[in-house]
Amino acid sequence: MSVDALRQRLSSLGSLPRRTAAASHQLEPPRRLPPRGFEAVENDYGVAWRWAEVLPVGRLDRAEARSELGGLEVDEFSFLDTETTGLAGGTGTQVFTAAIGRPHPNGVELVQLFLAEPSDEPAFLIALDAELRQTRGLSTYNGLSFDLPLLRTRWLMARLPGELTEGHHVDLLHLARSLLQPRIERCTLRAVEERLLGF
Repeated sequence: MSVDALRQRLSSLGSLPRRTAAASHQLEPPRRLPPRGFEAVENDYGVAWRWAEVLPVGRLDRAEARSELGGLEVDEFSFLDTETTGLAGGTGTQVFTAAIGRPHPNGVELVQLFLAEPSDEPAFLIALDAELRQTRGLSTYNGLSFDLPLLRTRWLMARLPGELTEGHHVDLLHLARSLLQPRIERCTLRAVEERLLGF
């Protein structure tokens, strides 16, 4: 089924109701507790759980805007990674954690979003979209083939309006393959980390 056909079928079902002030004060069933340090972030679709910290690990120097980067500078990119309930993708796989790293004047800001309950997926996706809107570029490792298609599918399945913010996307796996494959047999993230970064 094409994306357009799926979108049309879902739109025929109607949209999810937005939370009203009256509905938010009704008694709700108990929720699982999120990991320590996460804070609740409420939006029109429910609750997402967010943890953030600035890591003083050095700074990205500004560089001239480059055509390969869509005319953006290095510090105009966020870095995204997800954890999912499986690797098959498709409608049965959910993203339950998303990590976003982005340059900060004092180092690198690391934000993690956590999906505590499957029913909170729309709120989780809206919170992720808000994080991705903070920079104009997006960098992933195999995000072109896995993370972004899965997030787009989940966005459609949650019947959210519009599209997930992506900005200009650079997939570092493709870059690693083109530069390193003659020297490294496999370009998995683990192999590249071990050979290039030493951990």
